[in-house]
Amino acid sequence: MTSLDTILSWISGQPLLNLGVALAVVVGIALLPLGKTVSPRLEKRARGVVQHANNTLAKHKLDNDWLHRLALQIRFTETWKKLVDWLLEHTSLGRTYQQRFRQAGLRNPRIAVQFGTMRILHGASFGFLAYVGLDFLDLSSMSLAVVVLMIATASVAGLYAPNLYLHNLITKRRRQFELFWDDAIGLLIICLDAGLSIEVAMRRIARELAPTAPVLAEELTITMTDLSLMSERRQAYLSLAQRVDLPSVKTVAIALIQAEKQGASIASSLRVIAASNRQSRIALAEEKAAALGPKMTIPMIVFFLPVIFVIIIAPIALTANF
Repeated sequence: MTSLDTILSWISGQPLLNLGVALAVVVGIALLPLGKTVSPRLEKRARGVVQHANNTLAKHKLDNDWLHRLALQIRFTETWKKLVDWLLEHTSLGRTYQQRFRQAGLRNPRIAVQFGTMRILHGASFGFLAYVGLDFLDLSSMSLAVVVLMIATASVAGLYAPNLYLHNLITKRRRQFELFWDDAIGLLIICLDAGLSIEVAMRRIARELAPTAPVLAEELTITMTDLSLMSERRQAYLSLAQRVDLPSVKTVAIALIQAEKQGASIASSLRVIAASNRQSRIALAEEKAAALGPKMTIPMIVFFLPVIFVIIIAPIALTANF
């Protein structure tokens, strides 16, 4: 008898053990399909949790990298702005350009950066166009030094082209301001004689002249705001004179400062200035009228005399028998 037969004969003699073995086999067979269906779900769920955790960590790391790059960019931008502000405030060239921007009506505090970028782009584009033009003309006989000199000249011209545009803006704005400045002085005298303060008078004049003289209305509005906010009123008048940079405006600013300092009548001072400006305009008109004759001499010689000669000589040349 083998050992397996011995074990089976021993199990057959134990009824409770036989019942337990039978129940275990039945339960095992019943749970066998359940184990096959539940395990993949649990495994899939576990994999999903792990993948979600990995994606969350990757996304968190990406967000941290993006925030880090954004913080570096903001820090660089702030440093660049501080550097530009320091250069504009502590260098003579920066203060000069800042004053010219105000005179041109450009109030953006970052206009210096935009203007410098525009100058660089203009210089590079002019140099590139000069190179393309020389290459298109195929001037192979020219030496390298001459080509480099022409490209450098074009680049320098491109660098100074925005300065010409800025100068044109300043000149145009001064002309528009000066055209209505005497009228504004007259209205200011009337308002002051009526008992209005200088701030209220400027506000009234700016509102009345805004449709026809927007530049003058803008400058008066800025001056009125400076008078209300600045601790020293003289600084508001000096700022107006610096922004416009006209002799008549400087004269009015000095008169207003002296009148407020000494307690004199502002209307009387402005009335004297208005009369002086009127005489200056009359003298300027007489000067232009006196200079009209000499200026017309060259156009008459160039355009009229040839026509007169043709009218006199043409009939003789046509009727003569040569």
